Amino acid sequence: MKNNSVTLARIKTDLSNLIAAAPVLAHANGAGRIFELYLIMRLARKLKAANWIVEPLDHQGNQIAGGASYVQRGGAPTGILPSSLPKGPSSIRIRRDKRSQAYEIFNGVQFMGRSKALHEIDISLVPVNIAVTLRAGTIEGYPVGRPRLGVECKDVGNNGTSDEMRSVIARMYDLTFLNVHRKYVFGGMLPSGSIFSGAPSGPWAAHGKSAITFLHENQRSLCALVRRTGITAGAYKMTGLFHVRTYIDVDRGTQGAKDFIDDTIAWMAMNL
Repeated sequence: MKNNSVTLARIKTDLSNLIAAAPVLAHANGAGRIFELYLIMRLARKLKAANWIVEPLDHQGNQIAGGASYVQRGGAPTGILPSSLPKGPSSIRIRRDKRSQAYEIFNGVQFMGRSKALHEIDISLVPVNIAVTLRAGTIEGYPVGRPRLGVECKDVGNNGTSDEMRSVIARMYDLTFLNVHRKYVFGGMLPSGSIFSGAPSGPWAAHGKSAITFLHENQRSLCALVRRTGITAGAYKMTGLFHVRTYIDVDRGTQGAKDFIDDTIAWMAMNL
């Protein structure tokens, strides 16, 4: 029995190290950030047209007044920054109506996974209560777990490869917290739920329903790979099993861009 316990502990350690060493995609700069901002603004405009409440926020979480600047995130990815800083990136708060759960659309925010590795999500939804908690901290904080909506954007000229798809899948795998993980992740103090907030040493707040299997979490979340160009056949074969929605030839005025926006809005209307 002792040997089995030692082996199981070693397997868990090796898996965590393997996940943490998964390929890290380079953070977007220049045109890449413009591509992400284009998609975010199209989503926001389409939600507003569908009568959702859509409010641009400054880095402190306050609604941006008319004529003020919307600050796009630049440089290396970070977590959610403290509101005490003199400046920081903006976000967009959305909700179906005044009685509904509110979320913020973030760009380039890092989430923490089971391995405690950080994973950047180009476009993500974070519950407002989590964003407020992290902004109130004195250091940058990381949403912990898998966002209900997570989009990887690739504004590159070459087609996406199998390695690119594996990186997306590995990232979502590490960000998925199941009921069973509370027994050993973060010292066994993890409550049930799929999205958690707080710095690694701070308090945790659960949000959402607990998940039993990875398949269940793949199905109830929206993970999308959005590319200006295409993907290889090998990469596409992995999309169905892991529920990665893939949109290719996405650019201004293309059918790919329209499909991504329409499908995402329809999913949000059904699931948020």
